[in-house]
Amino acid sequence: MARYSRLAASLLYIALAGAIPAALGVSPDLIFSDGFEPVSYRFTNLYLRDPHVWLNALGCDDVTDTTLFGFSINGKLQTSIQTDGNADGFYDLSYLQRLYPLDENDGAVGAANFVSANCSTTTGACAAEGSTPVSSMYTSAATGQCLGVIAGTVNSYSPAVTQTPAPCFSTSPVSVTLNVGGIPVPLKNARIGATYSDPLHLVNGLLSGFISEADADSTILPASLPLIGGMPLSSLLAGGTGNCAVFSDKDSINGVIGWQFYLNFVATRVNYSQ
Repeated sequence: MARYSRLAASLLYIALAGAIPAALGVSPDLIFSDGFEPVSYRFTNLYLRDPHVWLNALGCDDVTDTTLFGFSINGKLQTSIQTDGNADGFYDLSYLQRLYPLDENDGAVGAANFVSANCSTTTGACAAEGSTPVSSMYTSAATGQCLGVIAGTVNSYSPAVTQTPAPCFSTSPVSVTLNVGGIPVPLKNARIGATYSDPLHLVNGLLSGFISEADADSTILPASLPLIGGMPLSSLLAGGTGNCAVFSDKDSINGVIGWQFYLNFVATRVNYSQ
């Protein structure tokens, strides 16, 4: 009965969280407290783990972790998350996972959204930057694992994909476009999971999602990117048309051919205002 009571309370809150702030014209962060305030976590590290990115340059090079001509996917990701390249006072890339209400009890559910934000390099506080949050639901678990890999969709890369043991949460699937080292990656059935570490941190973070081969073929990389500008995303993934790798990272999900992406992260709690 207690579990269903929590579910009813959470669903009631989700309805109120949209209606009341909208009526008052203010952010939900400024309305709810005492356990119902939205809790925001900023990704402070984000690493592509699978598939890897292969480039035909000095041979067939894996530029996921290894730097080639000053560029690597994960190197560029960390630089954009942790530094302010254009000196505007904000980190160049800030992704936030928001949970409300935050409830770590087994079986608890709540609303969630994933959003890009402007986060200060001096105070750490974050504010809306104009992009539309991607809304979903989350479920907490006290035992087991909240999010892991799909059998047959990972290669033997190192480091391997980190999965998310309890106490943890995972979100319902959504569609989202990620900036992965400057590369736009449109993912479907994307989910986020992480382990509750302490009141200020999430660890063992995992973001997974699928891109079809057709979508990867039609995703053209920005011309400004070194080495890979103007190329289709599929040409960088093993098994894609024109890719130099002698093996394939392609996966089949519900009969659709493409690539299942896995990215690991850690996150820190931040203040967020809209």
